[in-house]
Amino acid sequence: MTSEFLEHQQRIGNDLSTPMLRYGFPGLVPGDRWCVTAVNWLRAHNDGAAA
Repeated sequence: MTSEFLEHQQRIGNDLSTPMLRYGFPGLVPGDRWCVTAVNWLRAHNDGAAA
């Protein structure tokens, strides 16, 4: 993850930075690795923010 990618994902409604402890999700920070859907990756790529 890069900060640009995380910010982009948050803007499109895929907030990966905010912890959701009730689901055991700690939130992601730049440098973390995470699997995202191909659609969200493509949107980031098309917007110049792909990780």
